[in-house]
Amino acid sequence: MSGEAAEPQMPLATPSIEDRSLLDGRFALGLILMVLITGWSIASVNRAKVLQADLHALQVEVEALDTAWRALHHASATDTERIAARDTLSRHRPADATPLGANADLATLVEAVEEGRQTLWRRQRARSAELEAAWRSVNAVTIVGIAGVGITLFLLHVNRRRLLHAEAMRQRLAAALKEAESAREAAQRASRAKSDFIATVSHEIRTPMTAILGTMELLQHTPLTPQQRDCVAVINSGGDALLGVINHVLDLSRIESGHLELNLEPVELPALLDGVVLLFAGHAESRGLHLSLIEAPGLPARVMADGPRLRQVLVNLLGNAIKFTERGSVRLFAEPDAEAPGVIRLSVIDTGVGVPEADQQRIFDAFSQLGGPARSRGTGLGLNISRRLARAMGGELSVKSAPGAGSAFTFTLSPVWLAEPLPVPPPSSALIVGENPTLDAAAAQLTLWGAEVVRVPSHNEALAARDARDAPFNVAIAEEAPSPTLAHRVARVVGPQALTDAEPQLSRPMRPARLRALLGPAAAPQVSAAEPAAPSAAADPFVLAPRVLVVDDSITNRLVVTQLLKALGCVCVEAEDGEEGAARALAEPFDLIFMDTDMPRLDGLSATERIRAQAPKDHDRVMIFGLSGHADPEDRARALAVGMDDYLIKPIRVATLREVLARLSARRAP
Repeated sequence: MSGEAAEPQMPLATPSIEDRSLLDGRFALGLILMVLITGWSIASVNRAKVLQADLHALQVEVEALDTAWRALHHASATDTERIAARDTLSRHRPADATPLGANADLATLVEAVEEGRQTLWRRQRARSAELEAAWRSVNAVTIVGIAGVGITLFLLHVNRRRLLHAEAMRQRLAAALKEAESAREAAQRASRAKSDFIATVSHEIRTPMTAILGTMELLQHTPLTPQQRDCVAVINSGGDALLGVINHVLDLSRIESGHLELNLEPVELPALLDGVVLLFAGHAESRGLHLSLIEAPGLPARVMADGPRLRQVLVNLLGNAIKFTERGSVRLFAEPDAEAPGVIRLSVIDTGVGVPEADQQRIFDAFSQLGGPARSRGTGLGLNISRRLARAMGGELSVKSAPGAGSAFTFTLSPVWLAEPLPVPPPSSALIVGENPTLDAAAAQLTLWGAEVVRVPSHNEALAARDARDAPFNVAIAEEAPSPTLAHRVARVVGPQALTDAEPQLSRPMRPARLRALLGPAAAPQVSAAEPAAPSAAADPFVLAPRVLVVDDSITNRLVVTQLLKALGCVCVEAEDGEEGAARALAEPFDLIFMDTDMPRLDGLSATERIRAQAPKDHDRVMIFGLSGHADPEDRARALAVGMDDYLIKPIRVATLREVLARLSARRAP
């Protein structure tokens, strides 16, 4: 990215110190070997020369003795020749031989000559052998020298090739690094372009979706024929599906780029679970499914977690369960893990089509879709994103399923517990009349609370069960209106749209909060005085209708938001850009400002900064809510940093506006 620090560059491949040392060592060894061989060769040649000279001297002596021997054996030799022969013999006899007397006879002289010849012959043979050995040594030295020179030249050649190879590798590596750096920069540019494109597309789609879905909500509150109401429902459903796809693509892009950040904050866990289940009440009812929430005792009332991400995982799981379940029930079961202290298990259990064992890991892959009954339903991103979010929160997402037997997706997490579990309702007795998944869920929840639960299939059996008891039941729940005489409190099961205060009722989806209300005030959780309950969005504590400034450069969005606010009892003023919005906010009193963040002339962030900086100090601080199609946490952080009270992501729905007005109501309440 543009703001990222440069990555460290890999050094180019050059001959290392070890390579150079090895080369220098081999060269020195070759030189030493050459010197030794040369010295050995010189010494061998000198020795051969000495032996050759000795052999030559011996040859001279042998020839002299041969001459003397011939003179002594020559019959006509004169006395002078014999005397000369004796002198020659005396000179060439071995030093250790017995001296010859002056009067030695001929036989003695001949014997002495023969002895000298033999001695010289032996010496000559010895010198010849030594000379032959010396020449062999010279030959060996020559061969070794030639081999040594060859080996040295070979080693030098090998090292030269190695250095050339290292240089070639260095050049290739340098080229590869340059290419990799270019590829990295191209990938970064592509990633930035993709992120910018996704953010732009998200904003451009979310902005008109505000007009479409907002108009549909306005239409729902006008007189419509059944056919028109069905058309509005189809448009609403399609818009919600489109928003789901956009959110999935954004989340996947954010996760893959490593920009996913968790925002840990205190979360009221039972309220979050209750709200998620209520979100799908209408969808489940329209498909004829029994939706329920069951909470095991020991579940913490408050935890430190990323509430929106936790909610997103549960919404994905419940949405999938309802989508792939044709009949039966979908149940969210929350419990503390009995084997791992501090761990919370959230399981979504359905009676849907199920998943074959061979496909149970593939369903967590991005863009993966199964064949068969589940074919072509959705983008294949929800479970992949949910597992990544679960792991980012330090948990895990797993599945147990079988074809035709439904599925159970379990999300485990280990948050910091900030409050003790909600107290279990006091012991009670309950009579459940009838058979359906909603009544099954109510019986399961009451059993977990330790209540005595009696189940009967019909009203007649219920009367018999009542008559068989000494004391009446605390509560009786039935599909149809039960007899008031069955228990202290009786309730029938109704759909989410039929819930009224005229009589005790257990509405679908079955939730612990509603079941506590049926059991009476003693079963309802107590709210701490230090933490007052949030005001109801339906309440209207305003003495005067709140004045609201809507700032948006899209006339369509301004029209829809103002119409929705007027339907909620607000007085609305419009501004078409940040300049006009800031001027009106500083000139007129407003209770609330909805400020679009992306506008010409002056954007919403700059307009908010101007309002905060120039607003009179003695005036109440007006609440400013940013409106944007950008869903990145960084955009939200920038909005809060300039002084906005909250950051709302388009499209803006009636429920969102009610929540904002409830916050304003709580602020203005005495």
